[in-house]
Amino acid sequence: MTLALTAATFVIPLASAQPAAAASECKGRIDYANSRNHYAMQSSKRGNTDEAARYNHATVKGIGPAVPACRNAHNRERVRDLLKQSEDCAKRALGANRHGDKRRGREFEEMVKMRLDEALYKA
Repeated sequence: MTLALTAATFVIPLASAQPAAAASECKGRIDYANSRNHYAMQSSKRGNTDEAARYNHATVKGIGPAVPACRNAHNRERVRDLLKQSEDCAKRALGANRHGDKRRGREFEEMVKMRLDEALYKA
């Protein structure tokens, strides 16, 4: 009888565990893309546009899996829009850094940072 009570107290309902795991994956993927963008911003600040372009490419690749991971977010439409906007800005930063335009690349990287920060807050 004691064993049945002990086992019953540690049962976690599956329905309550899934949203937390989904939110954790969503935020983790956004955070990963944000960290890649941070490295791109540091490279741009140092004037190394080739390295910044590589990190911009990693940022774009990091944002891609975040969109389906955030399909269960509370504000899913807003998060999806922010991720799409940040992906577009990251692609523009990539193009600017490939052409050696540090100023435009840095501006787009700042926009990516703002949108990813807001998406992380909304997720």
